[in-house]
Amino acid sequence: MEDFFANEHFRPRLRVLRLIRGLREAGYDRNLRAGQSLFYLMLSRSRRHGLRSDQGFIAFQFGFDDDLMKVTLKHGPEEQNITTAVSITSELVTLLNRLLLQPIN
Repeated sequence: MEDFFANEHFRPRLRVLRLIRGLREAGYDRNLRAGQSLFYLMLSRSRRHGLRSDQGFIAFQFGFDDDLMKVTLKHGPEEQNITTAVSITSELVTLLNRLLLQPIN
């Protein structure tokens, strides 16, 4: 994911790369699968590439503002959205921990 988001034409790349490194340093890379769709970073508990409609995920949308990201958590039928700084905030940790409660599938 770091290679993908390191594109020099992607304006928020430095903040996004810091976020990805921070997520890895916090150990989320050991429990969540990372993927991307367009300029969305996706994290899930999926064993395989691609997500089924019943699988939860967190999607990070970058690029609409260099300093902010939209984060969407899909957890069962529920969807929660926040807009936050491109960093590991307490709101983001709450969403990540909710995703970690889902089984790996």
